[in-house]
Amino acid sequence: MERVECFQSTEIEVDFPVYELWLQGKRTKEILESYFSPQARQSVSDEVIHSHIRDQSSLYLFLKSFLEHPWNLVILRHQLNPLTINRLISIYYSFNHSFARELLNHRISSKLRKDVDEIASKLKIPIVPCLRYFDNFRNVLSKFEDCDNTNIVDYIRTTFSMNEDMAKNYAAIVFLQYFKLDINKRRLQFLTFADLCSLSIALMRNWTSLTACDLSEYLDRDFFTRLIELKSVDSEKLAVITDFVSADIQSEIGSSVDSKESVRSVIKELLYAAAHLRDIKEILHNLSKISEAAFSLSLKAFSSIFAILSRLDWTTQFAHLSPKDSLKLSAKDWDRFLNCSRICCEIIHKSAHLDRA
Repeated sequence: MERVECFQSTEIEVDFPVYELWLQGKRTKEILESYFSPQARQSVSDEVIHSHIRDQSSLYLFLKSFLEHPWNLVILRHQLNPLTINRLISIYYSFNHSFARELLNHRISSKLRKDVDEIASKLKIPIVPCLRYFDNFRNVLSKFEDCDNTNIVDYIRTTFSMNEDMAKNYAAIVFLQYFKLDINKRRLQFLTFADLCSLSIALMRNWTSLTACDLSEYLDRDFFTRLIELKSVDSEKLAVITDFVSADIQSEIGSSVDSKESVRSVIKELLYAAAHLRDIKEILHNLSKISEAAFSLSLKAFSSIFAILSRLDWTTQFAHLSPKDSLKLSAKDWDRFLNCSRICCEIIHKSAHLDRA
């Protein structure tokens, strides 16, 4: 008769409120006082509660190495159900957005860890969770450096078993850090982490290459190169485009535009940003200059500029020019640039108005 061996495992029970307090750096006495009500302490002795907290703390220390490397959690699949695993990861990898925004003003290298206490003090948040935030950022960044997957969000979501929103947050950090986009300029300081995340996702969705084999080819540099053609837009062509846009805005929104000069400035900065996309470090800075030029315009008028420009036929509009001076820009490239820049500029425009309100 064949012998069959059976093993029975006990499911790990996680006390999540205690887990969250532990992640905040709370000690046993602080957890006891902040989580367990006086009524609960009347029915159960402090010794029993202390024992429970110590057991949970030991459990968290055991789980910590698995949470740092979530792909190893498969080892505990018979002791942790999927819902518990997802909740553990979501809480462990959550972070303070203000801390992340401050950190993104720097290169997130191991040397920066010694300055975490200074950043925490500046933001008036506890040092213990800040160290975890920093270590998690470094962990995701270092893991990503070793991969050849060019879909940043999908890679982080599957590798770290994160939900979609959390994966996007970490993908934004990876994107900004890997491509060294400069967000430390004074002009960009009003942008929140949520703004930077939305901007990064927009750039990743619209201006990346579908055929990229590695991260060095991730941003579509061929597309960026084709837009250099817009450097040839001189003052005469700019005046033609401004007249075209201004007339249509007045017709569309039913009132005169605040200032034709503002429209001209927006278009000028828009064309400059398009022609200089190859300067990747300055992409967000150049987009912010477009929004700054439009600050006196309503969001509706500002958005209308992009809608009207999408109808601009470069060949017809400048048919009077000689072949030498005409623009050889495809409608597909122009629309691709406008669609993403509109999304980004509207994000920046809204945030700028909130900041100055």
